[in-house]
Amino acid sequence: MLQDNFKFKYRPVIFFILFYLVMQSCDSSDKSKSTTSNDEHAANDTINYTINPAEKVPLNKFTPADEVEKAERQKMILMQIDSTYAAIGLLDEVKKEMTDLSPAELTVAERNKKSKTIFHINIIQNELTRAVDASILANLRIKTDELAGISNELEKNVSHLQTVAQKLNKATQCIGRLTNILAMGLSKGWIKPFTPKNASVTTVKSTVN
Repeated sequence: MLQDNFKFKYRPVIFFILFYLVMQSCDSSDKSKSTTSNDEHAANDTINYTINPAEKVPLNKFTPADEVEKAERQKMILMQIDSTYAAIGLLDEVKKEMTDLSPAELTVAERNKKSKTIFHINIIQNELTRAVDASILANLRIKTDELAGISNELEKNVSHLQTVAQKLNKATQCIGRLTNILAMGLSKGWIKPFTPKNASVTTVKSTVN
């Protein structure tokens, strides 16, 4: 009888202890599963947000945006170099054709026009070889406009020099397009390097990085 009273009296306590032990067992199992699941996700995650000290990114590594700008700058400068040498070549053709004309075949007016044209061509070619800044670009525009004016005069008034007027027109149009490209590059701070007249285009391009 006494034993039965004891069991009845302490039954709630025993039940509570058993319930607590069962809950603890379940909680431990859930935590173990949660830890295992998180480890699996971490192992399968392709994005690593932490950088190990041995794998730190160099300070001079370009970001994608920097790479795009660098490629755009390089393309612009290479275009400037190509266009510069194309313009210099066209001007050389005009100058050679005019130089080959015998002075005896020309009138005094024609000889004056010839000298004036070659003088302007030499100035423009000299400006084209330099690394462009705002003052050079402004002077280049002025001299190109003057050369275009001379070209118009040759077409209209100087019979012996009309044959070179078409080539001179082509050259001035090329220089006009080039000055626009140079101005665009200058506005971004992308400066064409020194382009010596007799240098190899490939050699000059190799300096662009």
